[in-house]
Amino acid sequence: MKISVIGDGKKEASMQIRSKRNRSRNIAIASVLTEDFDESNVIKALSSMRCYAILHGYTFEIVRETPQWRERCPQADIMFRRHCIISYVLPKYEWILFVDTDVGVVNPTRLIEEFIDDKYDLIFFDRFFNWEISCSSFLARNSTETVEFIKDFAEYERNLPNSFHGRDNGAIHFYIVERLIAAISKNEKKCREIWDRSKNYDDLFAAEACMRILLSENEQFNPHMKILSKGKAWVRDVFLTRGMWNWQRDFMLHGLKNQWLVRDKNVKLQIASHDLSRWYDPFTRLGFNESKCVAQSQIWHWDAELIVDETNLDVMLRKQFMKADNWFHKSVKEMQRSLINISS
Repeated sequence: MKISVIGDGKKEASMQIRSKRNRSRNIAIASVLTEDFDESNVIKALSSMRCYAILHGYTFEIVRETPQWRERCPQADIMFRRHCIISYVLPKYEWILFVDTDVGVVNPTRLIEEFIDDKYDLIFFDRFFNWEISCSSFLARNSTETVEFIKDFAEYERNLPNSFHGRDNGAIHFYIVERLIAAISKNEKKCREIWDRSKNYDDLFAAEACMRILLSENEQFNPHMKILSKGKAWVRDVFLTRGMWNWQRDFMLHGLKNQWLVRDKNVKLQIASHDLSRWYDPFTRLGFNESKCVAQSQIWHWDAELIVDETNLDVMLRKQFMKADNWFHKSVKEMQRSLINISS
């Protein structure tokens, strides 16, 4: 890696990445866009992901909605419709890594295969800043059961309560329990009542906390699905460390939307604050040339000041972990209050 000084005294790290991937497996990265989606808002995510896929020989399948797709997948909410679309795309590949459009690659030396576990058909992960099972990205193996699971999850839109339900991120907790745990307990029904009455994020997170407790009591709920714990997945939210990252620990970052990008690093962003969106740019330039990505001659450029060692990254993530843990216990108390109100 080369370190040089560019305009305004900023230190830039740059490197030409050579792929060492064994390309025997048919793996795709897939995203779904609405017809009117503005790609310019997530250009850093899309361009880095596209070059990464080309570099390592993954297919990057960007599915833009059409009237034909809307006929196949009539869900009202794109957050569910996209899962329906993925269920049709999956049979073309051995594995798919589904990603939100604002997920980008910060460390192109990592490979998707690091996170594939062939003992499982579906691999989800815990979001770091709270206790949600994330729907922003997941790994899915091509099997009849997996296709049905994803397609039926899209159909679960019909089961949403008339409340502040959290769209697919809220629904996934209830869908997993109802589909995969044979005997639905009274506790699940109580969690559902909290969800049914949800009016805000506090209520939603209380319902999700309720369901995570239930899932923890049924750890062997399904031998074909794995949920990775905090910090063990291929992606994390960029705001957790405000764009700072580490070569050994990081791969992809979620939340790379230009609307939340802070270009002036003199604007101080606090770690573990209530700000769950703003970030500094880990890249100094993104002039990716697809022919260079194919030839593996593309130079990647990063802000060297945002590349930190593991110790510093661990300190920042530890703050976020403690914040999430405290928040979880508060939500459990909120859940208990809600259950008392429901009972009365």
